[in-house]
Amino acid sequence: MATKQVLLVFEIYESSKLVEKIEQKSFAGIINRDNVHRLLGQTGFEVRAEFGSYEFKKPKQGDELLIVEAVKKGG
Repeated sequence: MATKQVLLVFEIYESSKLVEKIEQKSFAGIINRDNVHRLLGQTGFEVRAEFGSYEFKKPKQGDELLIVEAVKKGG
């Protein structure tokens, strides 16, 4: 699995004024869709829905983002 360094930026606003900014560096694992499904299945989950964006659009080939909604089987 490949990894990529990412910078997460959290900004807190009050009355349209920035009052706090937090930057956090971390590493994210790069994994493909098939491996996500395999790992979820091996750990007792089933995929309920998939999205290719935060606007809940269907994922398509080449999307850099995959959001997966999964539930525990029998739960």
